Amino acid sequence: MVLSSNDGCVVARSQEVKDLRIPMGVPHFQIRDMCDKHSIVSFSSNFTLYRDISARVMSVLRNFTETCEVYSIDEAFFTINIDNDHEILEKLQNLRQTIMHHTGIPVSVGLADTKTLAKVASKVAKSQATGVTFLPYERWLKMSKKWACTEVWGLGGGINGQLGALGIETASEFMSLSEVAVRSRWGVYGSRVRQELLGKQVYGVKLPTADVRASLTSSRSLAVPTERLSDVERFVFYHVSVCARKLRQEKLQARGVRLSFLVKAYGQKRRSIGREAVMIEATDSTNVLLRVVGRLLRELWREGLWCRKVEVSVFDISPLSTRSLSLFEDKVKTENTTTLEKLMDAMEDKFGSQVLTYARLINTEAGARSGQKSPAYTTRWSDIPTVKTG
Repeated sequence: MVLSSNDGCVVARSQEVKDLRIPMGVPHFQIRDMCDKHSIVSFSSNFTLYRDISARVMSVLRNFTETCEVYSIDEAFFTINIDNDHEILEKLQNLRQTIMHHTGIPVSVGLADTKTLAKVASKVAKSQATGVTFLPYERWLKMSKKWACTEVWGLGGGINGQLGALGIETASEFMSLSEVAVRSRWGVYGSRVRQELLGKQVYGVKLPTADVRASLTSSRSLAVPTERLSDVERFVFYHVSVCARKLRQEKLQARGVRLSFLVKAYGQKRRSIGREAVMIEATDSTNVLLRVVGRLLRELWREGLWCRKVEVSVFDISPLSTRSLSLFEDKVKTENTTTLEKLMDAMEDKFGSQVLTYARLINTEAGARSGQKSPAYTTRWSDIPTVKTG
């Protein structure tokens, strides 16, 4: 199983762990004895590895279909034309085998008339030897009589509690409610879930757009709160570098940057403090953002504060293609910095983090506890297993 940031709670479980009835979100320290008893292996979150593996899987999927919506790091929706059931199952099995061949990741593929039913089909596919399930509506009508509302995408949380109070436990019972009754209790959202379960497509596959995000944030709670400015500075600069690299990856630039903390002083309650700056020119440069955020840190920090969380955000974002030099900008210096940071990014992609970096970024880190982190097999040369023969 996989633990959350700071190795706090369970956020991902294998089927074996689920069979032991270990719930999602339970604090790790509460089940440590059970983990020892059943030899359960726990891993710290490794977002670098997950993002890379996810990108590889999605790349294979995009080669398979032109209509692909990446819904989350481990989930995507796509559409496909079908001529007959046998042919479509063959295509989906071929897709699953291709993903396995290129990435080593087993996936489940569910096909149905709507997104909500496709989620059901995908869950069913996990228990199938082929890992693929086609769920015609007629088959779903039979399954829905035993399919719990808790297993339906969109009927969790507060809605599920209300359904339980009304004695509605299965998807079939929910589907049998009138449109008026559903809308009066759960509004448009509940109505859409019901329509999807009835095989009427409400949610289409969303294709990537050219819309520019409003802001970009990197943050993390610290494993151990600190009052040392030098420690806080390390964590702050780490998040600055994450934001800057993300801007360059997405070919964006930002004019504004905000630094904020969750802090606590002796005898006082926790509180958030922050400060922001708007620059004359938009930038994607780590060096520029480090200077600006370094100034904000010096203005903001006071002795006696204990830092519990660091957050760096950039805003007023625009496409890099809209950049234009100002009257006072040093063109040569800007071009040199751009070239240097492109080289740094390329070196990091090939050899791992901090192979070539600014001095103030040496030994910076996110500040989270990750004592059981798996190696970054796909993004760091030093973590690739070595095999010796003969």
